[in-house]
Amino acid sequence: MFIGRGLRLPLALEGALKLKEISYIHAEAYPAGELKHGPIALLDERVPLVAMALASRTYDKVVSNIQEVRARGARVLALATEGDEHITRHAEDVLYVPAAPEMLSPLLAVLPLQLLSYHVALARGCNIDQPRNLAKSSLSNNTRFAYTRFAYTRSLSLVRLRPIGSGRATLVMPSQKVTLYC
Repeated sequence: MFIGRGLRLPLALEGALKLKEISYIHAEAYPAGELKHGPIALLDERVPLVAMALASRTYDKVVSNIQEVRARGARVLALATEGDEHITRHAEDVLYVPAAPEMLSPLLAVLPLQLLSYHVALARGCNIDQPRNLAKSSLSNNTRFAYTRFAYTRSLSLVRLRPIGSGRATLVMPSQKVTLYC
């Protein structure tokens, strides 16, 4: 199960979708604030939670959700901002992404979620290059599929976001440079 609040909900939805698409594991994403209205009943020691715990205005609420989940025995994997040592007290595993403005952080945070899906699929022996039943998607939208492959093959330690002022930032990767406007 994936959870997120605010701008992190679409990130959780994308993480669940990627996990389903290439590893064929049932995954759902929910707004973290709705956890008590049913989804929490699904969580136990056999059902892990992936929490979008990036630095934001809703960070403390997400940590509170993580504590509720841990009280029910579920393992927690948190996606957190680089330098956040507080989250290690609440989650068994943490994936870090570089600090970025709140509006841009989902662009960086989606990469480790895709890599998580990639490695889960590899461990299960799934064909990552040709996921079943996705032919229509890869034929009609080569850009999306190419982006997904790109994300899988890059080292996250080389991805950096550099603010350049006036609502712009540069996402720098090996042999790639993209300017983002917000």
